[in-house]
Amino acid sequence: MQHAGPVAVDYDVTEADVVALHCRGVLRSPMFERAYRRHLRTGVIGGVLVAAMLAGTGYYTARTGMNPVNRAVLWAGIYVVVWSVYAFTTLRRSVFERRLRRSVEQSVRGGEVPITLGPARVELRPAEVFYSDRENKVGIEWSKVAKVEEEAGDLYITGTGGVVIRIPASAFPTDVERSEFRQEAEDLRRAAARATPAP
Repeated sequence: MQHAGPVAVDYDVTEADVVALHCRGVLRSPMFERAYRRHLRTGVIGGVLVAAMLAGTGYYTARTGMNPVNRAVLWAGIYVVVWSVYAFTTLRRSVFERRLRRSVEQSVRGGEVPITLGPARVELRPAEVFYSDRENKVGIEWSKVAKVEEEAGDLYITGTGGVVIRIPASAFPTDVERSEFRQEAEDLRRAAARATPAP
């Protein structure tokens, strides 16, 4: 078999690498989607209820000679403006993601997530992709590799069982070497898929 690029890469796993891997996993999980929808629904329902309460208060506390409907609309209108600012700064998906990233980062740095920092190696072997560091050794057969992806220069090799091997962009001296490594991994995955009998 001819290799289009390097078959192994060495790098140091940093705290930032661990945070990035865990954040990616959480942000892609169905649990995140459910949590965000619940957060958004709660914010919208709460905003509607408070607006209704303020409108009612404005209506029933209108002084003699004041149009209670106009007063209620005014109070509700003021609240809608204030709530819109709140929604923009709190309910947007990007804001929710940033809060989640901070939470994951605190968990990693606080020791709540088991991590192994330091030297690591990823090898593209004929039968498997193999990851090793000072404490862990993980091999994923190519027939069980679901995806080989690149995001912001980082490579992700995902197994069908959910195991993800992340190789940071800094592991490769050049973009060409990263591209060749990714292509080699993708070629091995496709070759294994073709060789696997259909169920």
